[in-house]
Amino acid sequence: REFTDEPKKDCYGKWTECNPQNVASFSAVAYFFGRELHRELGVPIGLIHTSWGGTPAEAWTRKEVLQSDPELAIYLKRFEEKIAAAEPGNLPLNQGSPSSLYNAMIAPLISFGIRGAIWYQGESNRNEYKEYEKLMPGLALNWRAMWDVGDFPMYYVQIAPFDYGPTGANSAFLREAQLKASTAISNFGMACIMDTGEKDCIHPYCGYHFPGMVG
Repeated sequence: REFTDEPKKDCYGKWTECNPQNVASFSAVAYFFGRELHRELGVPIGLIHTSWGGTPAEAWTRKEVLQSDPELAIYLKRFEEKIAAAEPGNLPLNQGSPSSLYNAMIAPLISFGIRGAIWYQGESNRNEYKEYEKLMPGLALNWRAMWDVGDFPMYYVQIAPFDYGPTGANSAFLREAQLKASTAISNFGMACIMDTGEKDCIHPYCGYHFPGMVG
């Protein structure tokens, strides 16, 4: 996990064979998706896991993409306001800053030939559902343009029906934005988990439960 203010060309990582000893520390969503692909296609499947929980989609989107749309440029404007309010020489950059994770955790991977991507996010953009309707397709088109291997498929998970309480926007608005985004571009599919999520735990149940966990 790393964030930077400019695109990087390299990052730390290593290939590991999937086995009972190391799979527990890997992404469960990616594991089951990769296993299904392997069973259906009968070929080895390589998965690159790059994620940071609790981060917004604009952090994973290239700066130029945000700049090109007046509705999405709001994220850059807010960041510029934070910079203006910060102490001289102190860049208020973190994992939630626009493009910070794209720069450090997506840009270095573009040299790898990929066949598709899966995405599981949305909770951090719950209160900006109108922007998300354009942000998510913009992110997908951004990644496709950078890899330049055609309109590779990208699938994402609609957020679970977690009860956020009385503050902020109702999560149904973000789910609606995700649904609308699914028809905005080709090869862009959404998985609905309304029947598997829990209102008291933001993570769908997978054999154990941490009461009050909202990470």
